[in-house]
Amino acid sequence: MGGKDIGGATAKGGSGKPKSAKSVSRSSKAGLQFPIGRIARFLKSGKYAERVGASAPVYLSAVLEYLAAERSINSIVNRAENAHMHAALTIAGLASALAAVAATDDSSSGSKMSRAVASASELLASHCIELAEMAGAEHDRVASAVKSAVDIRSPGDLMTLTAAAATAMRAESALRSRLPKDAKKNATISPYDKGLGEVNHLDAYNSETEDHKFPCVGELQQHTSKCN
Repeated sequence: MGGKDIGGATAKGGSGKPKSAKSVSRSSKAGLQFPIGRIARFLKSGKYAERVGASAPVYLSAVLEYLAAERSINSIVNRAENAHMHAALTIAGLASALAAVAATDDSSSGSKMSRAVASASELLASHCIELAEMAGAEHDRVASAVKSAVDIRSPGDLMTLTAAAATAMRAESALRSRLPKDAKKNATISPYDKGLGEVNHLDAYNSETEDHKFPCVGELQQHTSKCN
């Protein structure tokens, strides 16, 4: 008797390893009584009726409905991400167009205000281009959008870019509103939802405007210089 007790104690606490927490299956998360994995194993092995029982069609229907809903959510998330990338790309194009117009006005007028507006618009355009690439847009696609944006010829072209950016932002907002709460937490943020962050050009702003040196460099500066 005592040996059994000792043996039982040894069997219970001899290993000293805590019991691992029981993992929660997808079936439990979905509130289903029949495991999804078991149905999948039965279907793969061809044992369609073994140990499934008469209520299997009901549970299988619930499983299929759950998986279809999950797939639909994933599709909405992917569409929201693509819409975010498109919105960021159109905003970058609009900002580049504004920078090009400001650079043209600066070359024609030469006033301090024109130089200040040109410098600020180029800085904002560079930031929007960076956000577009962070959203997933390829570099060549961003460069193509910027190149076409800086070649605007009329106020109508600028209005077209503005309307396209507004439409893209509304589309992204509509898709994000359809996301479930847990997906919204991981959803990407539009450029108009983000702050500009820390900008280190403010200290040297006056000297740069006086010297006609703008803080923006790179492809945008190359494109806007064509307008001068």
